[in-house]
Amino acid sequence: MRILFVKLAALGDVSFALPVPQAIKSIDPQCHITWVVGQTNQPLLAGLAGLDEVVEVDERRLYSKNLWSRLQELLKLKGNLHGQYDVILLAHRAVAYTMAFRLLSSAPIFQVQRHTAKVLDRLLRRQSVVVPSQTVHESVAIRKLLEGTFGKDLQAHWSWDYSHLADEPHDPHGPIVLHTGGGDNLANEFRLKKWPHFRALIGKILDSDERHIVLVGSSAEAAQASQLAEGLDRVRSLAGKTDIPQLVAVLSRASLFIGPDSGPLHIADSLGIPCVGLYGPTSVVSWGVLGKRSRALSSGESCSPCYNDDGEFPQCPYDVKCMKNLDVGDAINNLLHLT
Repeated sequence: MRILFVKLAALGDVSFALPVPQAIKSIDPQCHITWVVGQTNQPLLAGLAGLDEVVEVDERRLYSKNLWSRLQELLKLKGNLHGQYDVILLAHRAVAYTMAFRLLSSAPIFQVQRHTAKVLDRLLRRQSVVVPSQTVHESVAIRKLLEGTFGKDLQAHWSWDYSHLADEPHDPHGPIVLHTGGGDNLANEFRLKKWPHFRALIGKILDSDERHIVLVGSSAEAAQASQLAEGLDRVRSLAGKTDIPQLVAVLSRASLFIGPDSGPLHIADSLGIPCVGLYGPTSVVSWGVLGKRSRALSSGESCSPCYNDDGEFPQCPYDVKCMKNLDVGDAINNLLHLT
């Protein structure tokens, strides 16, 4: 069986799907699995156990407002897909993905959906696996997509393994790693997810703890991280200085992690690092931390969460109070008590 699995999007979203190849291989060890992923996050899949082939797409062109750029990228993708597929698994809910891959292939399509859409299912010749919004974690929604497709319970085969990228021993005395940005994505969530109190948090950590602090983030977040680290002996910024394997290595050596709902948080959490996740516009149910030693921190504003996993963050009329009202004292208490 030849299987095409599609999961692009942000680093954290892709990380939720890492158990997919081995879970499918537990059903059919001889199947061939191809994963379509954005070129930015392709390094996360390099050497992933159970995965046979990776096909990259340029997400900036695929998501461009320029129709010609989108069509060109789809044609390029069609040329990079080898042979016929027996099934296509879409771990994206938007109908645009169904339409695009229906144009690329006549194979049966299974797609995770928020609700039943019988008319669209008939028109697009797809089968929907219904997982209502904010009812389960996104990783569970992806697992349910596979279970609905193959009719097997895969919970026992659903686990994360980053040994293909870094096999570093966990150091309980390692640095405290902070992600001080909000995530560098094609949408606008990186602005809404930013927590404005990291300077105060760093000061409290330095006053109460002897461990070093490492700041991580994308190149777009590097300037802010450098400012936070400037003049502080035990604070070092690696923001914008690590590729994905290097980031995984840094996180695997951490003793603690704190940051917003973004890729570094979810990778650290999957590695078993004690984490404090800072949540405002996004749902703790859908994108919360999963580790037994991790905690999700939210200010509990009535307007939060406001993001519905539809690719669009609404304009905030409340000056992002969901993040501003996350208390520094609560953050430091949660962080240091996880040790």
